[in-house]
Amino acid sequence: MLIPWAQRTYGNGSLGVSISIGIAEIAMVTLGLLIVPRGVVNRALGRTFVRCLVAAAVSAAMGLLLRDLPVVAVPVTVASYLAVLWLQRELDPELLMLAPPWLARRVRPLLQRGC
Repeated sequence: MLIPWAQRTYGNGSLGVSISIGIAEIAMVTLGLLIVPRGVVNRALGRTFVRCLVAAAVSAAMGLLLRDLPVVAVPVTVASYLAVLWLQRELDPELLMLAPPWLARRVRPLLQRGC
């Protein structure tokens, strides 16, 4: 339904796919929050959420400022997101389990020093 509508309205049917994915994500998060046990969603999680939103806003601003230079914009937006999280002390050594080994080796000393 959304693909033909987006094609008629915006001349781009793929926007309908993006809208449907957005709706599905909102529904999944909402339903997921309804089944989470009490106590999981607390002030600490709220602070982390707000800090991540701040980091996302900074990286979005960097991306918008550098949108004419995509080769520069991509690494700068990622680096700015990580830098803001690091400054807010939202990155911790446990997250390095998800990083590639070559990156984890370089970042672990910085996180352990608490820089």
